[in-house]
Amino acid sequence: MLRELEPLSEQVDERRVDVVDTAAQRAKFVSARNIVSSVGHDSSVTRDGHPSALEVTTGTPYSVAMTTDARSTRTWRDSALTRVLGSAFGWFAGALALTLLYQAVSELAALGGFCARGGPFEIAVECTDAIVVFAPTSIVGGLAAVFLGALLAQGFGTLVLAFAWPALFASLAVVFLRTFFVSGDLTGLLIGIIFVLMGLTPLVVGLRAAPQRVLLGRVDAQGRPFWEAHPARAHLLSLRRPPEPGENHPSIGDWMLSLGIAIVASASGIALGVVWFTAVATSAGA
Repeated sequence: MLRELEPLSEQVDERRVDVVDTAAQRAKFVSARNIVSSVGHDSSVTRDGHPSALEVTTGTPYSVAMTTDARSTRTWRDSALTRVLGSAFGWFAGALALTLLYQAVSELAALGGFCARGGPFEIAVECTDAIVVFAPTSIVGGLAAVFLGALLAQGFGTLVLAFAWPALFASLAVVFLRTFFVSGDLTGLLIGIIFVLMGLTPLVVGLRAAPQRVLLGRVDAQGRPFWEAHPARAHLLSLRRPPEPGENHPSIGDWMLSLGIAIVASASGIALGVVWFTAVATSAGA
């Protein structure tokens, strides 16, 4: 009888060992998963070339698979080319729109400040083709282009949104101040001063609060956050806490790239705006 029970007891012992081994393996996996979640998923190999904690614990290159999956999920918006083109497009389109709007408003002021076209009524001063084409489209198109460029830049480059508002009101202030100096219109002087204050005040506040964020940007072309002595909020009305500063100290190349894109792109937009407006105005006069 005892001999018959011996195989049964051996089977029970083997199953007990299997249960203990399975529980131990599960405990190892849970512990390794917690380690990886604390140090980041993209850590299949440490900086000194050793395997990650998860691979050592479980013997499975789990983090390698997760790193590959994470890299495969990167889209075209995460590339450096997208950020550079986004910043360049925002500055180019913004400068083009402001140049067209400035010339349209200047031509409107030369006509006396009022014009009309179409309708059953008798028109005293008819608007030119250039005013009809560029006055409305430059405002709507410029705003859309600037926001699209900022969306693609994703914090890279000189902040075009910080300069769009000051440039808009400063350019309109020039038109009103010019009417004062030409014709002595005090209304033009008053409106010009108000527009100067409205345009420069936000720029001065932004530069005093976070000059690096305004002139350089929040990240480099690769998307790595810059180190900031005083981390700034996303904008003046943001209620979120400023993000922790990165360890990427900006170099001279970073400054040259950000400022160079802003200068070259805006200059190109201004040049195209002058040529385009002149071409439309000349063709209408002919």
